[in-house]
Amino acid sequence: MTASQHVQAQIPPSITTQPQSQTADFSSDVTFTVAATGTEPLSYQWCNSSGNLGDYDNLAGSQTPVLYLVGVGQQNAQKYYVVVSNAGGSVTSSLVSLTVGPKVDLQDNFENGLGQWTPMMDGEVLGIDNSQNRTANSRRSAMITNSAQKMYAGLNPKLRSKTRLTVWIYDAGGPQMAYAELRGYSGVYAGYAKYIPNKGLRQCFAAGIYTSDFGTNNKGTLAGETLDPTRYQGKVSKGTNSGWFNLNATEAPKRSIGWHKFQIERSAFRTNVSFYIDGILAREIRNINAADLDTVSIGSTGMGENNQWPITSTTAWFDDVMVESFEKSYEYQNLASNSSIPELMQLRETGTNASDVKVSPTTVCELTGAATNSGVGAWVTTNAEIQGEGVRGYLEYTINAPADNAYRIEVEGREKDFKWPQVEIKLAIWLDGEQVAHVLLPYGPSSNGLASCFTPFIKAGVHTLGIYWDNVRPRCELALDAIRLQSLAGEASINGMQSWVANRLLAQSGMDSPSSASLVSPVCLEGRGLYLSMMTLLSGTNYPLSSVAIQHGAGNRWYANVPLSPNNGTRVEVSYQNGGMKETNDLEWQITNLLNATNAVIRVGDSLLFTAHPEGATAGTVSILVHGQATLNTDASTPVPYQFTAAGNYTVTGSYEPTGASASINVTVVNASFSGSFPVRLLNMRFIPPKLDTYWDCTNLPLGVVLDRDPRLPIFQQMSASARAARLPNAPPLGPNGRELRVRADAPEPRYVLARLGNNGPILASAALLGFQFTGPPWSSFRVLSTQADGSQLIEATFVLSPVVPGFSVDLSTETAGVTFGDGTVAKTLATSNFDQLGVCRVNFIRAAGVNASACMVRDFHAEADGGGQ
Repeated sequence: MTASQHVQAQIPPSITTQPQSQTADFSSDVTFTVAATGTEPLSYQWCNSSGNLGDYDNLAGSQTPVLYLVGVGQQNAQKYYVVVSNAGGSVTSSLVSLTVGPKVDLQDNFENGLGQWTPMMDGEVLGIDNSQNRTANSRRSAMITNSAQKMYAGLNPKLRSKTRLTVWIYDAGGPQMAYAELRGYSGVYAGYAKYIPNKGLRQCFAAGIYTSDFGTNNKGTLAGETLDPTRYQGKVSKGTNSGWFNLNATEAPKRSIGWHKFQIERSAFRTNVSFYIDGILAREIRNINAADLDTVSIGSTGMGENNQWPITSTTAWFDDVMVESFEKSYEYQNLASNSSIPELMQLRETGTNASDVKVSPTTVCELTGAATNSGVGAWVTTNAEIQGEGVRGYLEYTINAPADNAYRIEVEGREKDFKWPQVEIKLAIWLDGEQVAHVLLPYGPSSNGLASCFTPFIKAGVHTLGIYWDNVRPRCELALDAIRLQSLAGEASINGMQSWVANRLLAQSGMDSPSSASLVSPVCLEGRGLYLSMMTLLSGTNYPLSSVAIQHGAGNRWYANVPLSPNNGTRVEVSYQNGGMKETNDLEWQITNLLNATNAVIRVGDSLLFTAHPEGATAGTVSILVHGQATLNTDASTPVPYQFTAAGNYTVTGSYEPTGASASINVTVVNASFSGSFPVRLLNMRFIPPKLDTYWDCTNLPLGVVLDRDPRLPIFQQMSASARAARLPNAPPLGPNGRELRVRADAPEPRYVLARLGNNGPILASAALLGFQFTGPPWSSFRVLSTQADGSQLIEATFVLSPVVPGFSVDLSTETAGVTFGDGTVAKTLATSNFDQLGVCRVNFIRAAGVNASACMVRDFHAEADGGGQ
């Protein structure tokens, strides 16, 4: 409905309490709150720089007065505002900011000894001493007394983002070497280790006191550096500019006796590193090699990886070592089966309810990995274990829930033959046909790992659990040992339901507050909710109520078009997650009295409930004329519905006898549609041509139709006609109702886009943007199958389309003389039909003897649906 359809008494919203800017610790919970007045119902929409927010990831309450952010990370460090609306207008709050602090990955003031530290190679740990101390109200620090002392602490997980090391060093004024390092090694383990194979040093940053000649190892713009004994020193081991250098910015402190704070800060883009002394920038080095950081070390240089220097007497102190990383999101750790579950159990939606922390798991159903009842792909069983021998695969299990509840699913397994570097095990978890999680399965060289996720609220009885192994890597074999269903017992309950379950249902599910009356039928109801197949919506005037189809909204939301009764109020009952939560609402179909009504804009298929009589009239006859369509006759006490089935502008006239009063309104009926679903490539797709963006041609979106997209889509942008012409000079025009959209997906799964009748208006149509990823060699398998007597080779390349989407095609060609496809051709097109259930397509090549070049190249690929696209 439009604002013009409401009575003039509407009071537009006014904000009485503005949200406030905040600073929060990493992983903490944050709420932004607004208070407003105005004619009810008021609607709320929280926004940031990317646009409208939805209830997903660690956000909840995006369309309520309180926005919850649970377990904040750097992705939440943005500016926020809220738009409050009603039928009388809207108002926008002030712009507020959230500043998120770093994650503390290591912190030690040595008051509790050296439990976090290990000697480097054949070196020695530092001593503990109380003659110098930097920490307030403390007594101890780490001390070096000879140049053999150097120790390290591992950082787990590896740090991939902006990282900062802070360490205090006491300079005694002598020729001692004393410095701290951030290091990054190849391989899976976090932390330096002597006996782990393939643990090559990828990067090292150092800062402190270095009193020996720099030597000839400096490169790039650092080649001319020579030691300045009056300055402190830094080091970068890998990159265009590498080696030792002086921390000699003009304002940087020079060497002096006493405590000094050294900081090494690698930028978020991992290409620059800055060195600070006592808070002053002392040097910035650019064009460094990016590497994951996993080790911090402190000490001297007499012993170490290369036994660089003889052991000499030296004295210096270290204190208050801290490593911080600026992580985008707060990821909760996977925990063992028998441990309690802290950190809100990964339930970001439950907010800060303290009782939710005190739950512990109990396994109520356990199956071996080999106990699958069906599977897709190549699998073999070994005793209780099942192993995947193909590129990817799918398994199903039957699990039994003992009671109506929400549960935790735990998967135990590993990569069968541990390899360097470690490969990721990506699993998608499904329950009763609904995808409930994407998880990474951690594991060690000889040990299983555990991955877990939470189920929706389910009924007691048998359920189907699906595990999809989403892999493209060669030489990777999944081994699953056990599948567990776990109940979580806590202290608190709400109406007989465990509090964490009730809180989670409330956060994930709910109907937006509609007006109690609507001018049109059906009324478009909306809300938040996951697992649509586990929802029901019933409506009607008498029991049993009738089922109404529920459709995907934008983000973790839903909508439904609910028909209203012209004679009685309509009851609406919504059930979420198999009946775990229920809501009811009562709606009235508001009468449009043509003698005092205003113009209306509605959707194709909507109906209006007409009458035409003076106020208070109970007798007389009413005539409704829909010009060029129909004439409806009724009496003053019986309104008559009329459905508009085609787009256009309609004049509707109402007449009343015996007074002869007559009046007309204009009804504009709008139609909009998407042409089916549309495949969209991922930003991080591998082995594709340089063009990354997908362009979607939508040809039936009239002016006034507003698009509402899933907030998780990283790019969703309407292109101008001039931009389209510049990109496609010979492209035909889209027409008056056409739009070209530039889109990009964030995950290999559907994201929904809605067409609305005006801002926040009823939904005209929806479409699924099907995110997919296409991968080929060298990231996927590329292997020699056989070598013939003449020296030629039969080679197999594996291409993976994940998931399999309609309208996909890819053009392959050979680029080297002496290489053909297995059928002797030099060009080939793969279409959706060439990929199997798991999205795998294997292509054979023949490479002539003596040819060592690559076998093929991706020329171009397309992903189109009925809507058109490039």
